[in-house]
Amino acid sequence: MAKAEQYGPGQIPALTGVRALAAFLVFFHHHPTKVLEMGPLLIWWELHVGVTLFFVLSGFVITWRYDRRGPRRESFLRGYFVNRFARIYPLYFVLVVPVMLVYGVRSWRAWALNLTVFSHLENGIPQAWSLRVEECFYLSAPFLFLLWRKRPILPLVAAVLVVGALYPVAMANAMPKAVGTPTNMFIYTFPGRFFEFYCGMWLAKRVARTGPAESPARKFPVWTLAGLAGIVAVVAALATIHYETKHAYAYGLYHPAGVALNNLVLPVFIAAFYWGLIRERSVLRWILSTRIANLLGRSSYAFYLIHTGPPLALFMAVTVAGAGRFGPASAAAASSLLLGSVAVRFLYVTVLSIALYKAIEMPANRFIRRRFAAPREAPAPIPETAALT
Repeated sequence: MAKAEQYGPGQIPALTGVRALAAFLVFFHHHPTKVLEMGPLLIWWELHVGVTLFFVLSGFVITWRYDRRGPRRESFLRGYFVNRFARIYPLYFVLVVPVMLVYGVRSWRAWALNLTVFSHLENGIPQAWSLRVEECFYLSAPFLFLLWRKRPILPLVAAVLVVGALYPVAMANAMPKAVGTPTNMFIYTFPGRFFEFYCGMWLAKRVARTGPAESPARKFPVWTLAGLAGIVAVVAALATIHYETKHAYAYGLYHPAGVALNNLVLPVFIAAFYWGLIRERSVLRWILSTRIANLLGRSSYAFYLIHTGPPLALFMAVTVAGAGRFGPASAAAASSLLLGSVAVRFLYVTVLSIALYKAIEMPANRFIRRRFAAPREAPAPIPETAALT
């Protein structure tokens, strides 16, 4: 555990490493490989669960950092919203604008939705739909904190009431662009995915009471293994639903039972898994706490934005064109490697995401925080997971 111990007190480096794990799951969801098939079950088809790992983690990080009791040394609202903007927007803007220009997007609505991160699934960066959900959580988090202080169940009650109000709208397809069908509402909107954030918030409150230090009494990683086993079981169940329904649903997730498993059961297992990573000693915690895992976790936002769709296609086209300077054979070889090998594509996206993090995301983040954050901003020590969101 030597490398993990190099981090300062109060930090949770393993949860930064988890970001890389979540991003990698989503990558293999979009890039099929035979390695992730178990007989007739397409395990890779259901690795969209990486998004759920992100949502639970966001609920934890935002609550842990911004709703901790004690004297504040920063302006909450100014610091909070400046930090959210600095974390999400610069790299997103640098990627989405060229993509939309190259692909000739002319719709003002598509431009407006993408530039405000209320992404448009048909244009720009399709996988950024999850940023829209995250953005809604960021905007509502201060109000959720207030509700929680009155009674912890109130945020969940409020979410249930909102879903109850939206469900008839979705059934009537009255707002197809904003809410969609009931299935889309539960998968692609913040109210539908709220329980995932709520589990993260609950975990942050739990850790705030006990502290993030490793439990000396815990010799066996019960929570880590139980949480991990639960995550694997849910993925297998979703893949089974997809197979047993003869692929009638795009994913096992789209089946009503799949929605329940992903949105209500999976977050509980993920919270247990994170609790184990925080409080228990394990090989997995050590791996996720290493410096390379930390770097991969920090660059996972860039990885997620470019891992598939128009951004990846654009970068690959530029790479092949660059290889073409050395002759047609070099261009053909580069194209064959990138298109033909999932392993090569994974390595390519990983290296590229680290470069984008170092060259654009991290410098822009630091500049915006220094330039626009509250003058007296000097928050108390926070976990390494501050790099998460």
